[in-house]
Amino acid sequence: HGARVQIANSGSEAYEKMRKKHFDLIVCDQHMPGLSGQSLYRLVESNDPSAPGRFLFVTGDVVSSNRQFYAQNGVHFLRKPFRIQGLLEAVEALFTRNK
Repeated sequence: HGARVQIANSGSEAYEKMRKKHFDLIVCDQHMPGLSGQSLYRLVESNDPSAPGRFLFVTGDVVSSNRQFYAQNGVHFLRKPFRIQGLLEAVEALFTRNK
């Protein structure tokens, strides 16, 4: 679909990449080694106020505390397992919302 993707193997690695480069979209797991998805979100948010609108969380663990975080911050999430079509639709919705 024309996307150029970069992968990080941990929240810490993702944060280092985001400090050096702008990303149009950040697909982020809730549970990662190094930094949780929420911790990464908070770090990025403190340095780039526009970044939170570019986050799409993917998670298999949608417990009440995570739902509260998503709702309070207006963060989109996609529940695992998901189909590629669901991911594409979520990405399109984020881009449409951010225009």
